[in-house]
Order: sequence, then C-alpha cells, then structure tokens
Amino acid sequence: MRYCHLALILTTILFISISCNSKDNTDKNTEATNAVDLCNNLDSLNIVLETDTTNGELYSCRAQLLYDKGDFVNALYDIQYAMQYKGNNIPDLLLLADVYWGLGNSSLARQAIGVAESIDDKDYTVYYALGRHFYLTQVFELSKGYLRRSIELEPNNPYAFSLLGEIELAEGDTVAAINDLHRAIQVDNNFYPAYMQLATINLVQNTTLTPQYLYNALNINPNSTEAIYMLGVYNQQNEIFDEAIVNYKKVYDLDSLFILACYNLGYIYLAEKNVFDSAYIWFDKAVNIDTTYCDAIYNRAYSMELLGNVEDAEKEYRRVLRLDSTHQLAKSRLNDVGQ
Repeated sequence: MRYCHLALILTTILFISISCNSKDNTDKNTEATNAVDLCNNLDSLNIVLETDTTNGELYSCRAQLLYDKGDFVNALYDIQYAMQYKGNNIPDLLLLADVYWGLGNSSLARQAIGVAESIDDKDYTVYYALGRHFYLTQVFELSKGYLRRSIELEPNNPYAFSLLGEIELAEGDTVAAINDLHRAIQVDNNFYPAYMQLATINLVQNTTLTPQYLYNALNINPNSTEAIYMLGVYNQQNEIFDEAIVNYKKVYDLDSLFILACYNLGYIYLAEKNVFDSAYIWFDKAVNIDTTYCDAIYNRAYSMELLGNVEDAEKEYRRVLRLDSTHQLAKSRLNDVGQ
C-alpha cells in the first residue's frame, strides 16, 4: 500500500451549556421582557446598553453571548458590570467561572464557584459547576462526587449524567459511561450530547448501533457536521463507500474547512475508487486548509504521480520530507521516481 492511512480521528465531545440568566419577576416587568427579547441579539444589546448603562440583566446576557463567541476579555468586563449592578448571584458567578476558564485562570474560576456555593450550598448548578471544574483539572474522583451530589439535588439534569459518563469513559469504564449516558437520554430524549457520546463509543467499537445514535443526533441537529462526518467514517469503515462520499461531501458543503472530510474523500477516491483526478482535488483542498498536513501532501503527490505528473510529484515528496524527515512512504516514492 503506497498511500497514507485513512483519517479516523474521533474526538470525545463534551458539551457544556450555560443559559442566559433567569429574570427577577417581582418587578420591572418591562425591563425583564426586554432582556428576554434582547438576550440572543448582540447588536441590539450593544445599542441598548449605550443608553441603558446600569441594566445588569442585559450585561449578563451580553456576557453570555460574548463568552459563546470566545471573546472572554469583553465577557469578563460585562459579567463584572452585571454583578456590580445586580450583586453577587449564582448564575453570574458560574458564568464568571467559565469566563476565567476561557482566560486560562482555573484558580479564579474556582474562587468564583466558591462564592456561589457560599450563597446557596443546596443549589444543584453549583455542584455541577464544581464537578465540571474538577473534570477540567482532571481530578476525577472529586468531580464524580460533586456531580453525584448535583444529581441528588436535581435528578432531572441531563448534563450531570452526561459529564459523569464522560469521566467514566476517560477512566476506561465504558459500561458505566453507557449507563449514565442513557440516563441522560431518559431525562431528556432530545439531549444531543449524549447521543453523540454514545455514537462515538459505538463507532470506536464499530457496532451496528452507531448509525442509530447518529440519526438521533441529526434529528435534533440536522446540520451537525460532527454527526454527519462520523456517519461517513462508519460507512467508510464498513466499505459503504458511496454513502461515505455523500456524507463527507455534505460535511464539506456545511463547512468547507472541515479538513478530515476532505482528506477522507481523497482517500476513498485514491484507494477505493481509483479515480485519481478526484483524489487529487480533495487532497489539494485538505492541503490548502493545512499546508503542513504531511499525509495529505503525500497522497496529493501520489495522485499526481498516478496521473502522470511525476516531476511535480517528486517535488511534493521532497516537501513532505522537509516537514517530516521520517516519512517512510515519501522516502520510498522519492527513491522510485528518482530512478
């Protein structure tokens, strides 16, 4: 076999969501209604906060949107403004902890959760946050303890079951992980993260349950590139190549920078279909996304060679070896074409 291996890269998928804060319904009904309407619209929030500069609820909402966009610095400013006007409260403190995590400061994140715990040590969201914190710091025993406490306080929180399953999977206890992921689905049968985790477990084992979990996930999120890609990997593993091609092309249509979909399309056309011009096209797309992706560069060069462009293929083999001097396939092909 002269082409590089298939990219079967599966990542464990952890989904942590933080919703916008609940509103105080005792008074200020108009303000609360506006906050609900504005909470998902960053541009509108920016306009309103230019004049309504002391509205803590709107600062909380904007902080959440900025956090979701990965703008942790400005999210920090906003969540601090929110608490300045609203006082310490558990939802804002837990968002503050996540912002600190985004900024790489786990110590301040832990402090923020500690303040939330001092407000109400019976709030299940606090214990979930503690479980998540110690998961991220890889102190799994503490994490599991806090997650189980969270479940005791609120048995209908699918996130706690899902994260518990995540930890058990990391510890190698697949059976326990599957049980807890199923409990998450029992609590919420539209809980996308659990279906994706179960699909990942089954895809690694290449069981026939894999498509079922992926289709469940796609019923919830029809444009999930991760789910469609994994369906492609399953079909490719099981030599259902035409379906795999359809899957990967749909991923590319949704996200033209999804490099593994490009690479695997090239691989199918090269190794299974012997359609070398199509193989070249897809490997070329992968290389354009990551110019240091040695296997994609090598397979693009090999496609060139098979198409009769030996001179350019030789240049590309040399390029691979400049990036990775241990690349044995590139060495072998360079020796052959150089003779």
